[in-house]
Order: sequence, then C-alpha cells, then structure tokens
Amino acid sequence: MNEDLGSDQYNKKSDPENTVQKITVLYALITIYSWYNMVDWELSSLVNINLIILPVTVLMLWRKWKIGWILFSSFLMYLAITELWTLILYLNLGSFGTSYIDKNYPQTSAPLLITFTLFYSATLWYLLKVDLRKLFGIDNRMAVVTLVVASILTILFNLTFFQSFE
Repeated sequence: MNEDLGSDQYNKKSDPENTVQKITVLYALITIYSWYNMVDWELSSLVNINLIILPVTVLMLWRKWKIGWILFSSFLMYLAITELWTLILYLNLGSFGTSYIDKNYPQTSAPLLITFTLFYSATLWYLLKVDLRKLFGIDNRMAVVTLVVASILTILFNLTFFQSFE
C-alpha cells in the first residue's frame, strides 16, 4: 500500500513538467555559477548577453510562459551556433589571429567547444519534443519560425562580430 502511495506522489506532475523543472534548475545553477565567477566584474560585463538573458528566460520557462519557451529556444540556438562557429574558426585558424581576441577572450579547447555545442543542442532537442511544446502552447509552425529566425540572426551577428576583428 505504501508503494502505491509513493508512486502516486512521484507521478503528481507529468513528465514534461518534470523535464521543464530539471532544465530550469540546471540553467539556474549555470546562471548562479556564471555570476559567482564574475566576482571582479566591471560595468562593461553587463553587455554579456548570457548574464542578462539567461536568468530572465529561465524564469519565464519555469513559469511556463509561451514567451519563455520562445526566448529560451532562441537563446539555446544562439549558444549552439556560436559555439559551433567558434569551433570552426578555432580549427581553421588554430588561433583567432587577432591579438585583441586572443588577449581578452581566453581560448577554449576544441573538445570543450564540442561539449558545449552538444549540451546546448541536447537541451534544445528536449524543448522541441511535442509534449514540451504542448505544455507551452507552441505549435510546429511557431517552433520552426523561432529556430529559423534565431539561426539567421545568430549567423548575421557572428558574421558581423568576427568580421570586425579581421
């Protein structure tokens, strides 16, 4: 009898809701860790998109708002493409070749870049599952539009950013 009670307690929330909770807790911890590492931050650090967008999108995702899914998916697409872009540049150049980038942005190893890309892509894959999209009221068309727009904007941003340092 106790086993039945325990299993009912465990299954109070649906699987998609549990997945959303796990994702939000994981990315909230990543946010806290990022803030902790910025002990000696400067005001210019606020320009770092991760420090602003990640906590806001995690909160919106946790509240199960539609805009939270859209922003978080877009942000994950941005992160995955940017990590992949950086990996390609790193492998092609060996070094970024620009003293400004080499001096101000410590280089990450190729295996770590691959790990980050896979991590962000896996999270995005979970968000694209039908059950999770239904939880947020996102249909297939909205998901595709979100990812296409995020991809285009990210590619344009990366082209502009990395072109300016050549």
